[in-house]
Amino acid sequence: LGADRQSTRAFELRRRYEAREPTLHGASVRVHLRPARSIEVLALDDDGVVLERAITDDLGRVRLHAEGATKLRALSQIEIDGYSVLVSKSREGGAPHYFDFDLLRGESEELVLADVDPEGIGGAFHILDTIYTGLRAVREWTGEVLPPLTVRYIRDDNSHWSQYVGEYPDGSGRHLI
Repeated sequence: LGADRQSTRAFELRRRYEAREPTLHGASVRVHLRPARSIEVLALDDDGVVLERAITDDLGRVRLHAEGATKLRALSQIEIDGYSVLVSKSREGGAPHYFDFDLLRGESEELVLADVDPEGIGGAFHILDTIYTGLRAVREWTGEVLPPLTVRYIRDDNSHWSQYVGEYPDGSGRHLI
């Protein structure tokens, strides 16, 4: 991660995710693009080695300097300014949902996390951003930062509805929704 920045190529990226709007009959068919803000982006080489890490800004933009990078990975987790949110398939807060993008030759790209793909990765980022918005509002209104949260999300799994479980696993300091 301490590579000579003079000899590396810079990539300017904008990450956005597809989000559906609520309607009287469920989620809308039409999607809107929203910025994937404050998420971690990894630059990876062909072997999956992390060459650089960066955090997107509030517009979903990030700048990376990673010689040899062939892929970018967007993680559905936020660890910034005291906030800690993870969207995972696991109750235990295992690996976050993520999506890998092949790095094209251009130095400026817009990458969209689709909601219509079979894994529903856009949905994970929509949940992440909604929780992050709520955490920021709590801090603004009360001055308090809520404890770390894990949100379990599996697309099309109707057997588990949104509910607060509490601290899970016990003693971990993380809370499960």
